[in-house]
Amino acid sequence: MNNYKNVFVTGSIAYDTIMNFPNEFQDYFHPEKLHQINVSFVVNKLERQLGGTGTNIAYNIRLSNLQTFKPSSVYLLGSVGKDGKDFQKFFKKNKIDASGVIVDKKLYTSAGSVITDTKNNQIWGFYYGASEKIPYIDFKIINKETDLLVISANH
Repeated sequence: MNNYKNVFVTGSIAYDTIMNFPNEFQDYFHPEKLHQINVSFVVNKLERQLGGTGTNIAYNIRLSNLQTFKPSSVYLLGSVGKDGKDFQKFFKKNKIDASGVIVDKKLYTSAGSVITDTKNNQIWGFYYGASEKIPYIDFKIINKETDLLVISANH
């Protein structure tokens, strides 16, 4: 049995915007004109969610009910931007310690937006924003004898 006192998770903290396009992208792209793309898609479904690899991993560790893995605290090490209040509320509600989350007052929180067509083709756009502050996280608070560090993608 692993008796980790704490789990520290690094990774992105990002807003996710998920949209569905009720047609196929291929009907709007012409192979002979790929060098000059200028399209817009009207979507029929839109969802906004809290996400990011760090957020998702920390949340799922907190939800886990494994007898062999019950850390007393789950810490998230990452960054949010000036619009990150929803994340701070989410972390508090779900007992994820966000004391290691950097708040950037100039940049926005990272974001990913996806449009998916009826054939499950996707077009993604990413904004790194406050995630650029990740290199400034202080890892000295982690005790290598009693704590587990989970490193996940930041970009």
